Amino acid sequence: MPFVVRTEADLQKLLQPEQLLHPFRKPQALIRVPGLLQSEAADWEKRLESFRQQCGCTAGAVAIGAFAVASVAYALRTGSIATDNLPSNSILLRAGVFVAGLVLSAVFGKLLGLSVAFLGYRRTCFQLMKRLQTMGLHGFRISLQQ
Repeated sequence: MPFVVRTEADLQKLLQPEQLLHPFRKPQALIRVPGLLQSEAADWEKRLESFRQQCGCTAGAVAIGAFAVASVAYALRTGSIATDNLPSNSILLRAGVFVAGLVLSAVFGKLLGLSVAFLGYRRTCFQLMKRLQTMGLHGFRISLQQ
């Protein structure tokens, strides 16, 4: 369900986390501030929606890829690819470490991607607030705390 922004208080609500376990989740914002051109409001909506739709999967995939490449490069450099003389428990341990590294890099990458999107969303909200303040619209204070 979209969230309609008409006042500064509405814009401040967008800056608050939705839920404790979902701090990145935001509702779709519809900007309906009196005095703001509809075309400009649509541009702000698109910017906010772009950040809102980011899920962090791209950053997670990049992190997995970087970990996999780094792991293979390390194995080639140290010569630890050859498994002819390794006991099976050592091979299992290395495989387990590799899989754990893949999972952790994916989680870290996803959280990093979500954090970047969250910060971009907040920055866009503050930019919108400043824009509305410079327009001198009623209900938007001149002092802004970030």
